[in-house]
Amino acid sequence: QRELLDVVGGTLLMAVQKQLITTLEQAAQYQGITSAAGAPQASACVAAARYLHHTLSEQLAGPALHRLQSEPSAHQGQDLHGPHGQDQKSYSSPGPSSHPQSPGTKVTPTKGVMGEVVVRHSFAPVAHNPPVLAAAVAGMGALHRDWCLRVARELALDFGRAATGYRTAVEKARQYPTHGGAAGTVTPELVPALTMLQEGLRAVSGALDGPALRDIWRAVAVPVNRFMFNYVATEATFTAAGAEQFAVDCTSVVAVLAPYTKRPAAHFKEMLAAARLLTLSDDQAGEAVRRASGMAVQGQPLWRDAWLAELGVGCLGPHQVLAVVERRV
Repeated sequence: QRELLDVVGGTLLMAVQKQLITTLEQAAQYQGITSAAGAPQASACVAAARYLHHTLSEQLAGPALHRLQSEPSAHQGQDLHGPHGQDQKSYSSPGPSSHPQSPGTKVTPTKGVMGEVVVRHSFAPVAHNPPVLAAAVAGMGALHRDWCLRVARELALDFGRAATGYRTAVEKARQYPTHGGAAGTVTPELVPALTMLQEGLRAVSGALDGPALRDIWRAVAVPVNRFMFNYVATEATFTAAGAEQFAVDCTSVVAVLAPYTKRPAAHFKEMLAAARLLTLSDDQAGEAVRRASGMAVQGQPLWRDAWLAELGVGCLGPHQVLAVVERRV
């Protein structure tokens, strides 16, 4: 049965994996895996890979009950009868030695009305998994992981390409709001990037299950946060008006993830910390630099300073605080 499962199940799963990869590659080449046309198909393939990997991994590594076969004991001097002529199988339970154990496998013998069984714990290594099937299941996991990252990379690249003019717009700010709109509205140069990110996430979310979608939006948040911190907050020069506009724009970036998590701000800590530093008064900014330098001398992280932690910049390093504050004009 094990060999049949390996040959049939493993081969079939590898064929399914090959077809999923082919479909994904075609969607990426001709339609775009984040476009309205290609995203549903690509998302369905990613969700299928995750489901197959998750379900089959649990079945391969799950708990199993192995009944120990009854065997007559030679040292008892009996054949199939007990000391009083009773049928040995009616009163005697088999010993643990009658069940071979895999090396390194944790087992727990348990007695009951059905005799003695051995429980193989779910966290125990499975030494006898069918090799072809196990490799195919691992391949499904790799497919899910790789294509989640690929979808996230495409979304992040689209955001970066659409936001290339944003830093210049922030630097030119001389009054708030920095554009013709009302206070609290997003800089026009950032709107296309936010719209593309929002629509891209919406497009891929339709056919994805919860865990796969979570993997993607978390992977997207990392480069977007890095873009806003490294490319804007530590490279642009900020007037008071520009800093205030940047803080508004950061709030809008966070809002893009609001439909997918209850704590979207937790994924943009550095970006939001930079916005706080840029909007401080001159005295507060100087105090932040002084305290950050002091913590650096002590070799302590900034979050250990109560004032910096309450300010919301404890996630940064001392050099990052200085890099942001230096951009104020």
